[in-house]
Amino acid sequence: MKKFLFLFIVMLSTLACQSGPKPADAETEPLFLKTYRVPVGFEESVANIMNNNFILDSKEGETKRIARVSTLPNGTLAVLGPKNIHEGFEQLIKDIDDVEAPKKENVLIECWAVFGMNGKKSDDPTLSMLQPALDKIRPHKDYGFVKLEKVGLQTVTSDRSQVEGVFLEVHPEIARVGERFLVDIYVGLEGQNLKTRLYMTPGQLMVLGEKEVNYHEILLSAHAEPKSNDPELATLFYILKVTNN
Repeated sequence: MKKFLFLFIVMLSTLACQSGPKPADAETEPLFLKTYRVPVGFEESVANIMNNNFILDSKEGETKRIARVSTLPNGTLAVLGPKNIHEGFEQLIKDIDDVEAPKKENVLIECWAVFGMNGKKSDDPTLSMLQPALDKIRPHKDYGFVKLEKVGLQTVTSDRSQVEGVFLEVHPEIARVGERFLVDIYVGLEGQNLKTRLYMTPGQLMVLGEKEVNYHEILLSAHAEPKSNDPELATLFYILKVTNN
């Protein structure tokens, strides 16, 4: 089962790389709409992963979609795209026809937005559970961390989901691959956006990214007042944890 599911993920990624045309071709090739019946249990996984891969960035920085996959009420998939996309999609369906569908499981997703600041003598006490991750990114002892916000979401694997807080907006999609999770995630906060894909073990604390920002401006955007002794500039960190339950 684990081997079959891993091969399934690899096949999806390979199809996206091999069948996707160059950006210039995507503007000229005619598009065809076809429907496909995929093995039971794979409908949402195939649609979600392929939609994530059927996007190309143009030279001008604009995002362009070269194909689209939609799930119909009867479980079939509707694919709109150029000829070579359909050829690859038909081969994919043949390849996974005898693969056992992944079982869905409940997962808890937790995401923190944390600020690192010079001159802080201690960390926010509400961040004690993040201590192993914070200690790894602490540049020196005269550096402390403050929590801006934490959001959590209970969902199931292979489903799209989202959660929004006062500041944070998180869009995760989780798939089980052996003993690990394959995580596709978008995190947004006042223009400080991040989108990535990574493997995580259950319960692992992962620092997704960091960026120097204006701490005062972010607080004021939500009508919150910074303290008089808070520095204007701070480093924003996103920290993620995924557990199965």
